[in-house]
Amino acid sequence: LFTMADAELKNYLTTNLNKFQELVVAFNANLKDKADKLLGSVGCNAIYSDKKYPGCIFIQILKFETMEAGFIQSADKVLLPEISLEEFIYIDVVSPGWFIYRVM
Repeated sequence: LFTMADAELKNYLTTNLNKFQELVVAFNANLKDKADKLLGSVGCNAIYSDKKYPGCIFIQILKFETMEAGFIQSADKVLLPEISLEEFIYIDVVSPGWFIYRVM
């Protein structure tokens, strides 16, 4: 997934949206074993929240050195991180409440 083009990532998320939604529900309910199993089923490494971005849940595909790619679930796009050369270089909407991101 990490090397997929942005359009391919969008398609992947759209195709597997039910699994990703189930993953977020398991994460929010603190069901670690279920969340870990779902992470593996969608080919991702981690799910986490970051106090710098309240209201956002990050689903990390992979982190390699300083590069990272993944998906963000957020009810409102105003809560998303800002685009910058230092961190989030790309964020794009996939469907309501779902985004893809890349960090440099």
